[in-house]
Amino acid sequence: MLFFIIAFFLFFYVYIKRMIRDGFSRKIILSFWAIWFISLTMSTFNPYGLYAVSDETYFILMLNVSGFILGFSAVKIGREVYQGKNAYVCYESVSNFLVSKKYLFMLLIGIVLAGMILNKYIYAATYLMLNIDSSIEFMVEDKSGLDYFFYTFFAAPLFYSSNIILAYSLIYNRKVFCDFFSYLYILVFASIGGGRVGFLIVVIAFVFVLFMGGVRVDFKKLLLPFIILFSLIYVVMSYLTAFRRGLLEFTLDNILDGASKLNENFVTYLTLPFRLFDYSIQKDYLSQLGGFHYGLVSFDGIDRYAKLFLRLFSIDIPTIYEKTTLMFQDTWICVSKDLIVNYAYTNAVYHYLDFGIVGVFFIPFAFSAFFRWIVKMFYIQKSTLVLCLMFYLFFILIHTIFSWHINKVYSLGFIIVMTFFICKNRYKSVCR
Repeated sequence: MLFFIIAFFLFFYVYIKRMIRDGFSRKIILSFWAIWFISLTMSTFNPYGLYAVSDETYFILMLNVSGFILGFSAVKIGREVYQGKNAYVCYESVSNFLVSKKYLFMLLIGIVLAGMILNKYIYAATYLMLNIDSSIEFMVEDKSGLDYFFYTFFAAPLFYSSNIILAYSLIYNRKVFCDFFSYLYILVFASIGGGRVGFLIVVIAFVFVLFMGGVRVDFKKLLLPFIILFSLIYVVMSYLTAFRRGLLEFTLDNILDGASKLNENFVTYLTLPFRLFDYSIQKDYLSQLGGFHYGLVSFDGIDRYAKLFLRLFSIDIPTIYEKTTLMFQDTWICVSKDLIVNYAYTNAVYHYLDFGIVGVFFIPFAFSAFFRWIVKMFYIQKSTLVLCLMFYLFFILIHTIFSWHINKVYSLGFIIVMTFFICKNRYKSVCR
């Protein structure tokens, strides 16, 4: 199987080089290609005693990868659209947005509300001694409260947008005072839940901006700041790893314990989702959950919005989320002799439950085609709005190795609203 995986990815490497001409798009899809290539290759060696994955599952996962790559290349961007354009095309837009009263107001409100939620989380975790999941439930237990609606619908979109705006500003604008509030909001939000991905997103945002080109990087000058930033993020992520294991004190021993587990997690997290997806195929989740769901699993925000709306009229309806995602969270699966995990099944399981193998190809194809269209709109509109959505779609793309991020309750709404305004701006520019 290792030979087929290497041959498959080498073929698509050549395909990407020949079919995707603009450098920005090529870097985006090659980063996706690299993550899946490294992960699937490592998986064939069954690291840390992980159980083997069936050949059938590997072929389905490669079909999934091909859907993303072919969909991305299906939308063409003419040379006249991208030639001579780089990150500077949105310099004026980002500069104006960064100092705008609207953005500052959103950040200040976000800092206050996220701070209240973080305070609840710390209280639940340290004084009530609740576990991670129970602490998160405690901090948003009032489903009618302002903090619940903020955390559920607005906090994460503001977080992703702030990350890419901050990364762009630090590389190009360097408006230190304006950046402070972005720093503060990102730090507060990323600390909620004791998660580590939030801090990793900071790095991803910087890499994404560098993908855009247009800046000459003096690696000698950036080496020391990069080492300091990486070391700081590594220490924070190590402590959060220890925190999630019940080691609450910020001590050297706890940090070293967390670092050891973090290093192991780096390898296992890139390979264990394939075991969970393989388990779902072997145990026939499709039949267990009642057959095809025709898009509701991949886009389960639709019925969750309907549920929230009908609650206003005291009507309660079941959602696909309760049937699928909660089952993924509650089902613990043994992937090695001493490792039991849940939830991370890759993106493919959601599409498989919708349309079977056909869905594993066509839903990624459609998503990637949409993503490439957004990249094209960025070249044309040069706006902060497109930049923020583009970065979020990039995160979804590389996160497919773990899960399908669009099933977050805020995700679909964020994408639809941003796309609406992008189309509205496009229509105005065409009519002028």
